[in-house]
Amino acid sequence: MKKLLYIIPCMVIMLTSCDWFVLDNQSDYDASIYGSIFDSGTGALVPNELPTNYSSITVYELGWDAEVAQSWNMKPNGTYRNNLIFSGDYKFYPVLSNYYPEEQNFTVVPGENKIDFTVTPYARIVNPEFSYDAANERIVATFSVEHGDPTRTSRIDTRLCVFPDRFVGQQFNSCKNVPGSAANNVVADGTTRITVYVDTNSPLAENDQFKYT
Repeated sequence: MKKLLYIIPCMVIMLTSCDWFVLDNQSDYDASIYGSIFDSGTGALVPNELPTNYSSITVYELGWDAEVAQSWNMKPNGTYRNNLIFSGDYKFYPVLSNYYPEEQNFTVVPGENKIDFTVTPYARIVNPEFSYDAANERIVATFSVEHGDPTRTSRIDTRLCVFPDRFVGQQFNSCKNVPGSAANNVVADGTTRITVYVDTNSPLAENDQFKYT
């Protein structure tokens, strides 16, 4: 019993002398950032699908021995916000996005920062039109597609996505569930018209974010 009593105080002394009880000297986040992603050709916002690995911007905080990529999620409307970052110098380098990866440096100061980025999308939707086909109870979208920069790409691999609310993307896509709605060959000449639609009788149409009337 005496040996056990001796061992316990020794363990307490060892624990109190280790780094577990040293306060973290890392400073807290001191900045926030928000802004928009603009199309270099049209000046319009560049929309994204719902937040996934393919709708984020990649940034690096500069000045460290090991600069680690950070992913900031985009909003579907082409804007972003991050309320918890450190002030400092950063590099914007999108690698999983719908526009060309062009490096841009920017500086974040303590407090709130508004920083916009201008990019060139791989493709643009041109002259979209929407209508309601009452006979077949469908919402129809018709549009054309053009290259963002035809000097840099000659082919566009596309994934057409439609969904009955504002959260549309590869994980929320009704095209594959509606025969004839998804086009396999998309001509990106800026004039050829493409049509997709959402069947309002589909169970997918009963969504809290969007109701058909």
